[in-house]
Amino acid sequence: MISFHNEGGIMYRFIFLLFLSFQTNAADFVHPYPSFSEGEKLYTFPDFLNAHYYISYDSENKSASIKAEISFKTEEEGYPLFDLKENPTRVELDGKEIETPLVDSPKKETKFRVMNQLTSIGVHTLRVEVPLKFLLRYTDKGVDSAFWLADLDDRSFLENYIPSSFENDSVEMIFDVSFKISADQQIFANGEIERTGDRDFRITFPKEYTSSSVYYHTTPLGSFNERRFEIKSKVSGKVIPVIVYSKTISNFNSYEESIRQTMDELEADYGPYLHSSFIVYDADLSRWGLGGMEYCGATVTNLWAVQHELFHSFFGRGVMAANGNSGWIDEALASWRDGGYFSNQNMRERRALVLDFPYVKKTNRLAYSYGKNFISFLDGNTKMPIEMKLFMKSLYQKKSWTPITTEDLIVELDLFSGNSYQQLFDEYVYGNKSTLDASELWIEPNSSEHSIHRKISGEDLYKIL
Repeated sequence: MISFHNEGGIMYRFIFLLFLSFQTNAADFVHPYPSFSEGEKLYTFPDFLNAHYYISYDSENKSASIKAEISFKTEEEGYPLFDLKENPTRVELDGKEIETPLVDSPKKETKFRVMNQLTSIGVHTLRVEVPLKFLLRYTDKGVDSAFWLADLDDRSFLENYIPSSFENDSVEMIFDVSFKISADQQIFANGEIERTGDRDFRITFPKEYTSSSVYYHTTPLGSFNERRFEIKSKVSGKVIPVIVYSKTISNFNSYEESIRQTMDELEADYGPYLHSSFIVYDADLSRWGLGGMEYCGATVTNLWAVQHELFHSFFGRGVMAANGNSGWIDEALASWRDGGYFSNQNMRERRALVLDFPYVKKTNRLAYSYGKNFISFLDGNTKMPIEMKLFMKSLYQKKSWTPITTEDLIVELDLFSGNSYQQLFDEYVYGNKSTLDASELWIEPNSSEHSIHRKISGEDLYKIL
């Protein structure tokens, strides 16, 4: 995870088509966030049904803009919430122009945008117009633009760019992308890309995607060196296309070898790869001292971290996090795998991986160290023995494409083992709230950050755009 805060030729050679498999066990809207009141207003969390985004790039004016049309459903009368960092220029709810001010969550762990109109139970339409300003750069060759995400900072998923729902909400998304540019552009995205006009493209993303799933990157044609190859799954038999692209590296053999070996390993351990493609952007991160970021079937990474990021297409962007309080799970599992699946029979400290705040939208950095050690403790605990890799296989096959919470993890551990893990989680994951202040124990010092995932600024991201 990175944290931070066209005309084409007639051959259409710059379109990279990525088809991702559609699974039937995905949940649309799981673990709805609880509504909350402020004064006489009840703030509610709607279920996004579909979202259509019109993204326009204009090289003459060096600008970009987004128009969004979103269909959503409400189960309570109130004031619906969504998120968008940039201030919109116009918002309509069911055809009526409204304001969308920012409001704090009850304990101020994050902010939301509120549709400032009392809304009845049922299906509604939200239209939003907003400029695209972040990670946008025009050159004499074209435009560089990316919707890169982060999970170590608050409000750094799709809401950094476009109006969006949250990690617990699977949404059908379409990007219609239009370039008013005289140069050829290429698009890398983990959705199905088709050309719809001379300078127009449509990207259709799987219905299982949430606000932390989408990978989107457009750049002038020819900006990158590329290696494309295919992996035939030894488990399912399907062919998985892979692309590795980079501005700096030219020898892709090591990448290909590492990806092939890791794919074979993970499929053998957990089951068939969910996604139908794998995109790797080698952004020369070590040059800048930066970390990587995972997406569904995609990553921004380094060669030395690509195995960790591919693991996230199984856990994190396969079995998915429903909120920031469950983001520790996949990072702890990935770090445990990185460390060789070691076992511990004792835990020498108690920390808090989960806050008693339901609206947390970022991952606890303790996941990489303390969380990893807790997973190894589950594996090595002699009082309640459980083979964690076998449990992970069961979890992957049962919960693929499903956002899960820490509470879900406890339920699944209990069902798999026949034991009760609540007390263990109370003590080592929730920080034993009776004796410890979880809010003070949650944040890990910067000096202890995991080397694969380091927090970086928006300014840093422009270096790799």
